[in-house]
Amino acid sequence: MVPTLSDYLTQAAAGMTRDQFTQLIGLRARLLDKAAAAPVGRHPRLERQARFVCEWLGHAAPLPDVLPPAWCEIAAAAWYLLKGVDQIPDSVEEIGFDDDALILDLAFSRNRAAVEELARHPALASFTPVSSLVPGLAQS
Repeated sequence: MVPTLSDYLTQAAAGMTRDQFTQLIGLRARLLDKAAAAPVGRHPRLERQARFVCEWLGHAAPLPDVLPPAWCEIAAAAWYLLKGVDQIPDSVEEIGFDDDALILDLAFSRNRAAVEELARHPALASFTPVSSLVPGLAQS
């Protein structure tokens, strides 16, 4: 049985290590490149979410001894975006980024309070209001 994206996100976040998190910090430019390759009209939040994650990761140091669960879920979603072969390979025309966009939406939705808290950092102020990042929130 193929795990759902929700299952994947939960499992990947539970296994997230400080080393993986630190490695992701070093892959920020690749994350932006990957998001930029997605069809904008089909995935309107994907690039903005990826930019938010990259800015946040750039200011996440020093890392806490225990990574907050919300951080782990958002990082796990970012790692998923970096994968080329996942539930729907990115090379599949039109729909290749659908699963990537869905998992980022899921991570941002499930961790809305953490996203709002992270957005209070001065370096992330351009991402407020967070309604542009979290699906289902009205734009304000």
